[in-house]
Amino acid sequence: MKKCDELMTKDPVYCLPNDAVARAAQLMKKENVGPIPSKVVADGRDPKVTKVEEVMTREVVTCRAEDELQKALDAMSEHQLPHSCR
Repeated sequence: MKKCDELMTKDPVYCLPNDAVARAAQLMKKENVGPIPSKVVADGRDPKVTKVEEVMTREVVTCRAEDELQKALDAMSEHQLPHSCR
């Protein structure tokens, strides 16, 4: 059985809670990862001034590099998270 470290992104890009949502969206587009934060725009908020901490997920679902891949897939399914493999 494969382990999570065989498929995980080794050096993920990130932003900080105090960054503007527009910066997060630019990083996501540049790296071709994740959905662009469209809820901010749909709610009529300005992505240039709305901070990431205002819209970020606070309860993250994680796995360890040494976990079997199936554990990560099960967690993603249970929490209805999108699968993303590059």
